[in-house]
Amino acid sequence: MPLLDVRRLAPGFTEYRIISDGSKYRFVACSALFALSLAALAWQLQRWAQIASWVAALVSAYQWAFTTRYESVTVIKGLALQLQCTVCCGLSSTSCYEIEQVQDALIWEHVSTTEVRYYLALKLAGQEDLVIVYRSMLPRLHLIQPVYKQLLRELTLH
Repeated sequence: MPLLDVRRLAPGFTEYRIISDGSKYRFVACSALFALSLAALAWQLQRWAQIASWVAALVSAYQWAFTTRYESVTVIKGLALQLQCTVCCGLSSTSCYEIEQVQDALIWEHVSTTEVRYYLALKLAGQEDLVIVYRSMLPRLHLIQPVYKQLLRELTLH
């Protein structure tokens, strides 16, 4: 289950970071160990099985490398919002939006037959599509509500 970490980076800079709890890492680590055990078994068996096990090991490593480690929203008071997503191998993507661009923040509820998901979204001026804030982590409602409240405060102050 993801965790919310609120950091005051400097006066006027607040970061709301959703961090993976590591359960995905444990799954990937188990997958990698399984793939390595297959590789050891395949070493003693036929050539095609050896190749298949190495492919499984590479797929496991790829899954680990591109599993989301954390996503964050940094509120720069009166100026901008910065969205960032960082994966295990250290790569990150960042996007910034000026406060004047952001018309509204909303919590979007998606109900399916088996689950309810909540998305924190931004409505930007001149765009029909919403910008999903925590796209990969899909945090629960109690984690995105404090971020939502702060975003609304920031938007009403400006």
